[in-house]
Amino acid sequence: GINVDPGRSMFGPVVTFANTTAYRSYRVIVKSQRGVETSVQYGEMNLVGARDTVPPQASNGLFDSAAPAVTVQFSEDVSDSLSAGDLEVKNIATDAVIPASAMNVTWNAATRIARWTFPGYPAGLPDGNYHVSLSPTNIADLAHNALAAPYGFDMYVLAGAENRDRQV
Repeated sequence: GINVDPGRSMFGPVVTFANTTAYRSYRVIVKSQRGVETSVQYGEMNLVGARDTVPPQASNGLFDSAAPAVTVQFSEDVSDSLSAGDLEVKNIATDAVIPASAMNVTWNAATRIARWTFPGYPAGLPDGNYHVSLSPTNIADLAHNALAAPYGFDMYVLAGAENRDRQV
């Protein structure tokens, strides 16, 4: 802060602070003022910082056959850009794609995990081997950095294979 009045049309010292999270807006709180006047005037204030250029990364993709649901963890908040259609679930044998209209996505801010469910398939997804993928073009962090790379993994659905051993 400024402890000594720099005079009119003068600048105070540069004050730096660590900020590892990009925000869309900042609030500055003036805790005190110099002098006995009852008001304070600020002609200009600049917040200067380095733009976040680190793209988010996806990892730890899982298929929960009991739900059914697909979960993917992200390295940072991408919730503003997520939609059901960001996840492609494609049957490897038939090339059939589960439509986005049959999916729903939710976000857990504490764990940075997106969870896609399939309410359009109340009896569960059709049996088959699937490739799940996220396109880097639609998913971005709060600073608008797109996903670092495409992300995907394989999964399967086999009704009756309770212990996930591919045996009914």
